[in-house]
Amino acid sequence: MPHPFGYQGSLTQLSSSILAKSSILYIWVEPEESRRKNAARTDPNDPGSILHHGVPLAVMYGDYGVCDMAHLLSTSGKDDSVKIERDGQTYFLPLGRFDNRVDKTSFIREEPADWSEADVNALQAGMREAFDQLEHGNEGR
Repeated sequence: MPHPFGYQGSLTQLSSSILAKSSILYIWVEPEESRRKNAARTDPNDPGSILHHGVPLAVMYGDYGVCDMAHLLSTSGKDDSVKIERDGQTYFLPLGRFDNRVDKTSFIREEPADWSEADVNALQAGMREAFDQLEHGNEGR
């Protein structure tokens, strides 16, 4: 992806002092699912809400429609890490990937009393897996 697009372009904008301490929690969702969730959570009567906001379709297609994270992971040379080069230094940012390609999160916008145990367990298991990846990646620092 050409600079400044994608995560590569964004992450290289961070200072060296931030990169040296950074990890990534990546929420993995396909673009179609991301657009579906965007439409489902949009509340035109409460456009400033942090829980019920929507992103314009131009942003969904132009900025969120293409993702370089899989490429960054596969080319970093280190498992579960993203390689970032800045100011002559190389940083390997540990990455934990929460797999939300099958929706595990939308239910949390409902009242907690309405949450099913199965939904809560699936969310917790997915987050545990992602944080275990981060913990493993940070051990090598």
